[in-house]
Amino acid sequence: MTWDKSRKESEYLELYEEYFKRVFAWFKKSFDTYTSEDLTQQTFLKLWLYVLSHGDVIIENPKALVFRLAGNVKVDYLRAVSSRPIESLEYLEEIRNDFDLERKVEIICALNSLTADERTVLHMKRAGFGSKETAEVLGVTPSGARTRLQLAKKKLEGLLKP
Repeated sequence: MTWDKSRKESEYLELYEEYFKRVFAWFKKSFDTYTSEDLTQQTFLKLWLYVLSHGDVIIENPKALVFRLAGNVKVDYLRAVSSRPIESLEYLEEIRNDFDLERKVEIICALNSLTADERTVLHMKRAGFGSKETAEVLGVTPSGARTRLQLAKKKLEGLLKP
C-alpha cells in the first residue's frame, strides 16, 4: 500500500490554512495568548500525525476532526494543570490586598490541601468553564461535576474558617 506524501502534505496545509485562526480563537476564549498559541500548535501537530498515519483515508468532515483534536488537547492540558500543585501567585491575585501575609499563607495552604479533582473544579470554574467541560475532564456527568464543585467549595470554606 503506497500513498502520495506530497498529497498528504497539501491536504494538511489546506486544513492548516482554513482552521488555524479558528482553533486559535477557540483556545483564546479560555486561555491567555501564549497558552492558546501552544495549544493550537499541539492541535496541528496531532493533525499532521493523524494525516500521516491514516494513509489513503479521506477526511470526510475536516472541521469535526480538527475541533475534536483541539478538544482533546484542551482536556489533556487541563488534566496536566490540575495535577500540578497550585502556584501561589496565580491565586494571590484574587486575595484582597487588606489580608495580612498570615492570611494569604493560610489560603494558599488550604488550596494546596485539596485533592487534584477539587482543585480542577475550582480552577475550571474560576476560568469560566461550565459543568459540561469540567465533566469531560473529570470523566463524570455534568451533574457530578456540579456536585464536586459544591463539595470542593464547602471543603475550602471549612479549611479557611477560624
